[in-house]
Amino acid sequence: MNKKNVYLIYIIICIINIFSFCSYENYTQTIDCGDNKCECIDGTISYYENGNIEGCRLISPMSINNISCNKQIFFYEDGNLWACWNSKTIKTQYMDYPEDSYIVFNEDGSIYSIWYDGKLKIGNNICWGNQALISLFPDGKLRECTLAENKTIGNVTCTDITRYYNNENLEKCYLAEPTQINGVTCGKFYTINLFESGKLKSCTPQDVTNINGISCNNTYEVQFYENGSLELCYLNDDYINNNKKCQKYNYIYLDSSGNVLNCEYDLWYLTYWLNFKYTSAFLLSPSCEYICDNNWYESLVSLPFWPKKSFLISFAISAYNKAFL
Repeated sequence: MNKKNVYLIYIIICIINIFSFCSYENYTQTIDCGDNKCECIDGTISYYENGNIEGCRLISPMSINNISCNKQIFFYEDGNLWACWNSKTIKTQYMDYPEDSYIVFNEDGSIYSIWYDGKLKIGNNICWGNQALISLFPDGKLRECTLAENKTIGNVTCTDITRYYNNENLEKCYLAEPTQINGVTCGKFYTINLFESGKLKSCTPQDVTNINGISCNNTYEVQFYENGSLELCYLNDDYINNNKKCQKYNYIYLDSSGNVLNCEYDLWYLTYWLNFKYTSAFLLSPSCEYICDNNWYESLVSLPFWPKKSFLISFAISAYNKAFL
């Protein structure tokens, strides 16, 4: 019999566990894990610096705190169960945790999150168990999950990642359709954030929106105080309040009474704008006046931080002067 056949027979014998030396039993360690004894496969065990077990791969299912754990198991440094694959369905008030789901626990033993390869029904939500960890409140109520089916909560229809407050009011989600709330039409597929009271906290408008006399661009989100006053928006037009002027494409910050606190220019927009003008000038030669309006130089000089003369601005103006003046 040649050596190849010998190896093949040995492998077959190991698979059917005819001889004891092929069994896991000879590669198993029984160790202390909290108040329990864990039978772990040798070579899979890790420890904390204090000597307590951090985790291992179990030889067979074992029960810890009425949870039947299988495969890999992990512990907090004090010995409390941190995570494991459960081998039996766990029934709770808000959901059933199916067999072969991965459960992460808080230190007090309550369930923090779950991963499962499929859909899960949690309360009246249908969630994907394998898109991201489903997070829960200590009392078992859903905190956050990726919805497998769109869900309407009040007048908000949510899709994808959705988060709740503990009172089951909506905290944030991606909008499945344009939604009007507190006088603002929030854009489809953007995130909406709500206060626990249900009032609008922030969203990205569907279109340019006028809020209390302020024209807000729909490029970025608008933010509100809980009393409904505007806190932040990205200006679509110049705005003057109490002799304080904020220019178009500035972020405007207001206090809860509507007074202007600060204006900040969007440097990303400035960079994009300058690159567009500069590139257009060289591509189109002096005939670029259709794109490069005659007042762009004066508009640039009038920016609130012009005295700083950033390198980018100086370079763009210098290039323009050399090319056309």
